[in-house]
Amino acid sequence: MGIDVKINGEVILPIELEETCQIHGCHLIGRTEPVWAYDSHDVKGYGIGGHWYTPKVCPQCFGKPAETVTKLSALAEFKHKKGIDLKKDVIVKYSFSDELSVVATDNMKSWITQKVGREIKVKLINTRKYCEQLKNRFMSDEEKQKYLKLSHEIELADLIIIDSLADFSETQEEDIYNMMLTCKDNSSFMILTIPESEQRLDDMPIKLKHRLKSAQIMEMNSKGA
Repeated sequence: MGIDVKINGEVILPIELEETCQIHGCHLIGRTEPVWAYDSHDVKGYGIGGHWYTPKVCPQCFGKPAETVTKLSALAEFKHKKGIDLKKDVIVKYSFSDELSVVATDNMKSWITQKVGREIKVKLINTRKYCEQLKNRFMSDEEKQKYLKLSHEIELADLIIIDSLADFSETQEEDIYNMMLTCKDNSSFMILTIPESEQRLDDMPIKLKHRLKSAQIMEMNSKGA
């Protein structure tokens, strides 16, 4: 690992352990068997007292107390664990035929809106409900204000979760694509899709289709992301 750990002046070879750091989520490094450590040293450098212990240390904070360690942001934690940068576009593929895939996707949406939503503006858009609000916006002043509020939140969002490409009809496609085009240029999309709706990625306007060519792909299945 390129890290030297010295116990009483002797270099020991650390290994990656199954246990993970509660702050960073990465695997601790250390030893599975105990080593002897002196409690202190006299003026001549000889060890005084001592005890056995099993060294374990996080490769990021190197054993510093929790209050002195800068905790990873939710964005960094997601990237560290999933390999996905939420500041860039991502297409999430899941399947209704795989129950665990659906559960994992729902849990991920909740985690992002709750955790990442504290750091940046996250807007989760239920495409079916969006189309309903768009259709009903002229029904009353209340419906109009609801839609205007929703549109404003979408325009300001840093991360827009499109949930999903499978939940609107062919006649509503243009409404969804137009909404996506109103998002600010430096925002990012998380687009949820199932196999049956993936064709819609190719049916999008040229601007969106070109943008999503470089999108990250996240596969949600029974084994996790």
